Amino acid sequence: MSDSCLGGSALGELDEMTMGGQGAILRTETFTGDTFLRSRSILYVEDNDDIRETIGMLLEGEAREVVLCASSEAALAALAQREFDILITDVSLPGLSGTELARRVLAKNPAKWVVLCSGYEFGDSLQTLGPNVRSLPKPFEPEELERLLAEIFAATPSG
Repeated sequence: MSDSCLGGSALGELDEMTMGGQGAILRTETFTGDTFLRSRSILYVEDNDDIRETIGMLLEGEAREVVLCASSEAALAALAQREFDILITDVSLPGLSGTELARRVLAKNPAKWVVLCSGYEFGDSLQTLGPNVRSLPKPFEPEELERLLAEIFAATPSG
């Protein structure tokens, strides 16, 4: 398995970029509506190839830029290159866990939006991570993911 990141968009435009020596592909999405909407950038981390690709497609949408990573280490490399509005990560990852990735990201930016995906309950432990940390129990329905993203987008400035 590669420690790279892959960007996704319905338009399928490909741009090569390098993140910390690790190859990555970023597909950017262009919004062409009548009104300008600030593009939201989402970094999604999942080690299972099939789940990563499927959720990546579900995350795509109008005025969204999605980058998919196979590991926390690749995600940290991507984050070293640029900012993302939202980090969505699986908790159980090989190497650095998704929870530890979230802790590192939140140590630098406590206001960052983070979604932790897990088949296990978090209980009150999410509150200790920060005010903008949410959980998404696995397995989840596409509607649950969209509802959570809508909540996050509504709580963040759009311009």
